[in-house]
Amino acid sequence: MTPRTGTRLVVRTLTALTAAALAVVGTAAVPAAAVGVTSGSVAQYRVEDDAAVFEDRILQLLNADRRDKGLRPLARTVELDAVARSWSAQMAREDSMYHNPRYTQQLPSGWTRAGENVAMGYTTPENMYQGWYNSPGHYKNMFNPEFTHIGIGVAYARGNGMVIPYGTQNFGTYTGRSLTQTPAAAAAQRVAPQPGPVPGDDGASTRRIDDGGIGGAGREFHLANGFTGRADHVFGYGNAGGRFYVGDWDGDGTDTLAYRIGNVFYFRSTNSSGGATQVVSYGRPGDRVYVGDWDGDGTDTLAVRRGKVYHVKNSISGGAADRVIAYGREGDDVLVGDWNGDGTDTLAVRRGRTYHVKNSMAGGPADQVVHYGRPGDDVYVGDWDGDGRDSFTVRRDRTYFIANAIRGGNADRALVYGRSRDTTLVGDWDGDGVDTLGIRR
Repeated sequence: MTPRTGTRLVVRTLTALTAAALAVVGTAAVPAAAVGVTSGSVAQYRVEDDAAVFEDRILQLLNADRRDKGLRPLARTVELDAVARSWSAQMAREDSMYHNPRYTQQLPSGWTRAGENVAMGYTTPENMYQGWYNSPGHYKNMFNPEFTHIGIGVAYARGNGMVIPYGTQNFGTYTGRSLTQTPAAAAAQRVAPQPGPVPGDDGASTRRIDDGGIGGAGREFHLANGFTGRADHVFGYGNAGGRFYVGDWDGDGTDTLAYRIGNVFYFRSTNSSGGATQVVSYGRPGDRVYVGDWDGDGTDTLAVRRGKVYHVKNSISGGAADRVIAYGREGDDVLVGDWNGDGTDTLAVRRGRTYHVKNSMAGGPADQVVHYGRPGDDVYVGDWDGDGRDSFTVRRDRTYFIANAIRGGNADRALVYGRSRDTTLVGDWDGDGVDTLGIRR
């Protein structure tokens, strides 16, 4: 129903959860501390018990998807937040979900179009957002190209040790009126167009190269500093179709990104939008490229692979390799990590679910041979517990099975993160000595 009031259009989208959807959630009330793990998978019901974090994440998800669809991001404002938070608080007090019959009167004056979404019972911002996304009426509000501003409010109904989140989104179209932008809105707009020209390569020069780089598509990155399932850095960088690489290029302890066009590498020293801070040519356009700290100086550099021969460079520069070694077989799947904690990265080759790990940059037999996961798993390398030693994680759909040591057996931890179609990155994004996940969209 879209009643008109003068020249102003009101869009009111009804309940975010139907009875069937509530049945999927299980019950609307979820224990605040419930984080059950069963048979290697993470339970779906973790309450994000921080309203500000909950709200910020919903904004982040929404504006990222609006950009993907070619729409401008919505500006989150203090005035619309106040309306949304007040209504979520009222629903939580009454422990009942329904629309605010007076929200159009409570919004700041000057709007020409308005809308509202409400929800209850979703225990994470990702789940609440997905519930709205999957509902045609709520989706229409979130991706209406005419809306310019948004307010987001989350509140909790509590009792008997149970927590039920209630959420409200208020949308408005404002032209010629200045509203007060929230800090979260400014943070959400970090995914800005890259200043200066992006080199005109859509990824064709590297798309078919199978190496240690990150494939997939998109120039938007969501990086998490912990294992909460929530991104802490969201920004755009590089070209949407090319290959990306993760490394500590300047030795400051923080991993950042580089992308590649042929044999030219565009390095960025911070996890933010902007131009490359260093541009270097190395190797040949068709080379496979791997990243590691080959000499233990704290700085990651490149190695190019041709068959079973590796041309290792110990600085971010062009010119001849500093070292050339042969290891493994030409068809091996190669992984890079510091397997023994000596501060130097070396190679491991994967054949199915068997890993042949080498603790020195030299030829010869492996120092350790282990079995982990399944032959078809996607495998990632990182120091997941900050002990200085890298180990393996396997991904199946959206679930990551993390092992904190080079060994077989069960995972030490399971984590659900991102979407099934996301491309995965691994890095130490905040310099705390622990590697965590990121995704590329």
